[in-house]
Amino acid sequence: TLTLWNPTIHPVVEYVNVPVNEEYTVIDPSGQTIVVDVRFHFQFKLILFIFCKRLLPYLNQRNIFLEEIQMHKSKH
Repeated sequence: TLTLWNPTIHPVVEYVNVPVNEEYTVIDPSGQTIVVDVRFHFQFKLILFIFCKRLLPYLNQRNIFLEEIQMHKSKH
């Protein structure tokens, strides 16, 4: 779980960057999957996702959930 806080009097419509080492699915409080844009960095992957006014309004906080995507490796 990741808690995002918007202390401003304006809705957040910017990207939030979260450094990760694995692939994740990002889910909003209503259970809907948030589309993410993954950018690669030399040490880790950056997960970038945009929050609309509905998700992170002014003077408010929201929890989002990160679920690790399980990669199945096949044996040859």
